[in-house]
Amino acid sequence: MTFIINNFVVKGVTIQPSYRLISCASHLGQTIDSGHYVCDFWCNESKKWFLCNDESIQQVDELSVQKKSTTGYVYFYLKNCSKVNDHEGRIKTYFDLSLS
Repeated sequence: MTFIINNFVVKGVTIQPSYRLISCASHLGQTIDSGHYVCDFWCNESKKWFLCNDESIQQVDELSVQKKSTTGYVYFYLKNCSKVNDHEGRIKTYFDLSLS
C-alpha cells in the first residue's frame, strides 16, 4: 500500500514523497483491559505480508491488512524513492529501501 503526501518544498526542491505501510500493530478485543495485540508486517525479501501473534507467524493477503489499516494501534511507514529535479536542474535521489 502506498500513500501519497501532498507536494512540499525542502530547501528549494519541490518533492512529492510517497510512503509504503510496512507494519501495523492492532488490538483484538473489546476493551483495553482484555484482548490481544498482533502485528502485520511486510517482508521485503518474500514480497508478502505476515501476521504475528504470540504463538505463530502466518502469511496473510494485503486485503486483510487493508481492512485493519483504519483500526490499527501503531503504523510504521517507509518512504519510497523519489527522484526530482531541483531548481538548478540537478537530479536528486531520496531515501529508498525498494519495496516494489
